[in-house]
Amino acid sequence: MPSDSHPSQITLAHSPGTGIIAIPSGEQHHRARTALEAAGFARRDDGTYAFPLADPVRQSAAVAELVDFARDHDVSVTLTARRYLGDIAERVARQLPGSWSARVEVYALPADQDNLADRLWDAGGLAEAVTTARIRYAAVLSDGRGTDFDLLVIERPGHDHEYLIGALAPTPGSALADEANAPRCVVVTGEPAHTAQAIMKRLLPVCRQALHARRISEVARALTRARTAERTWDATVRTRRTSDGTPLDDERLAGLEVWFRYRMWDAFQTFLHHGPALIDTHHTSSRATAVSSADAEALDRLRAALDAGARVHRGAPAPTPAEPPSAVQAQRTADAWPAIGTWLVDGHVLIDHALKSSTHQVPGPATALPPPPPRDQHRLFPF
Repeated sequence: MPSDSHPSQITLAHSPGTGIIAIPSGEQHHRARTALEAAGFARRDDGTYAFPLADPVRQSAAVAELVDFARDHDVSVTLTARRYLGDIAERVARQLPGSWSARVEVYALPADQDNLADRLWDAGGLAEAVTTARIRYAAVLSDGRGTDFDLLVIERPGHDHEYLIGALAPTPGSALADEANAPRCVVVTGEPAHTAQAIMKRLLPVCRQALHARRISEVARALTRARTAERTWDATVRTRRTSDGTPLDDERLAGLEVWFRYRMWDAFQTFLHHGPALIDTHHTSSRATAVSSADAEALDRLRAALDAGARVHRGAPAPTPAEPPSAVQAQRTADAWPAIGTWLVDGHVLIDHALKSSTHQVPGPATALPPPPPRDQHRLFPF
């Protein structure tokens, strides 16, 4: 990540509705904050500072005073010709249909920008800019109705009148910049109406299709893990031996049982999270095709499994990943087992159904899944 050329910096931008906005940054950004406070700038919740609207003489005096304080504290001050990014993002949010809102994020330290890079979901210029240029702040657009992903707006490096808008990862910590189906950002001028049109017509459709492809891949991987774990557990119970042939007494078998239940619940949660959206694609996608009566029955069973699993999830204790699975957590999996068993047997139908409505080539098709276990709940859950 590029570092700041000066250890303490202030970037000034103009906001017609607020006044002068200041963004402190650098490894020693505390010096910049000290200078801003000494010059009468007020800190805001998002980490920026503002000098309120005033007559031009007062604003010029405030900037001159800030420059003096900055010199005393060895702080670099830059006045940008760009309009304040937060204002642009708010105007764009108002142009988007639904309940979009905007907020500003400040990346005072290069390490903060590293964290931003880990959140990106972009295979284009946005990812390149964030990993090669110093980005001191950005705006995030969020849809209150829930799109499962936010949009990031940054000033395009090297282009004074352009901006980059792309997607942030749908799930925290799940950013995959090199993901085959990751969306690409759009380049805009920042004019609100045109920018909103670019988002609605060019960016959001691509993001939604990429999200659909990601859902399919994640559910397919989770189903593979679950079916593999079930087969291993079934063999363990039948032979009372581990995979390397070590005999198991009742105590060790009971301990493995707890871990097996935990692993099954962990995989099943992926289905709970993504299943509703995938199962609804038949009604919302123009690419969806008619399903056979057998597949329709399987999808109905999967809908019922989602409802049952959600009820168990709502009553489940908060997970504690740092601790071994508790007996309470294991009981939660036992309560959800009929739903988990349905998913193990019928899950490939959901993946096939979702693939038919996808415009992307999704890795890990259902044909690569381990075969489903027999439709016998007692054999599926032999304890």
